[in-house]
Amino acid sequence: MKLLKVGLIAVAVTMLSSSCLAAEDGGAIMEKLSAAYLALKSYDQKSSVTQVTNGPGVNRLQGCTADVRYQSPNKVYVGVSAPQTGTIAGSSDGRSQIIYRSASNAFTKYPAPANLREFMQRMAPFGVAAMLDPVYFLQGVRTDLLVSNLKLVGTETVNGAACYKVRGTMKAGLAPNGSSGTITFLVDKRQYLLRKTIMTISRIPYAARVMKMQNGKRVPTTHRIYLNQTLTETIQEMRPNPALNDAAFAYKAPKGATEQAAPTPAKR
Repeated sequence: MKLLKVGLIAVAVTMLSSSCLAAEDGGAIMEKLSAAYLALKSYDQKSSVTQVTNGPGVNRLQGCTADVRYQSPNKVYVGVSAPQTGTIAGSSDGRSQIIYRSASNAFTKYPAPANLREFMQRMAPFGVAAMLDPVYFLQGVRTDLLVSNLKLVGTETVNGAACYKVRGTMKAGLAPNGSSGTITFLVDKRQYLLRKTIMTISRIPYAARVMKMQNGKRVPTTHRIYLNQTLTETIQEMRPNPALNDAAFAYKAPKGATEQAAPTPAKR
């Protein structure tokens, strides 16, 4: 999830021999991954993300944790918690959808979404989006829409699961203007589901605010710098096709929370 999630990750790295690497192709692995997610009728995960941003005068670490539960076609729970933003929780029990924000102690109600994609479209204005992660693939979106040059570059073991390591190049429009990026997928060799993703973006243009002396006074000005950013998401716990009861999707806003109208959709 692309609000951030923090956790310690123990990863043992093992490189495949060249003869083993030839047995699988990066693009074919991602095709199998897409098919595996489409075949799921339910899904449950706990994940963590860290985002590291660095550049001239900048060294920042952010993170958050997330819980995801899904049952086709439209029962969903997504909860994201971060020190910077508090908790944002969205839930659909198949009859209605609610989105709660702890920072403002407010919630918004919607009719039931038709599917996971509509559920996530409603989450996006509140800062929760799916991008090349399990929720993205559960919506049936293909990797090659956003990533090219997929190659198998090795294997790693993530939280005890042996994984293919597939790397690709972000297509134009995914990375900020003037920057470039790669994404690495750690794909479970047995289940063809994601265990970890690493998104790296280089030379992100940024207008830094600096103070300069002019006529004996300190005056704020801007100075263009370039930042590098690494976003790492790790699936800490995962259950494909679990038996989920109605309680998994039951959610009520805390007592005292204020109901707010849904944001007005942006004009296109």
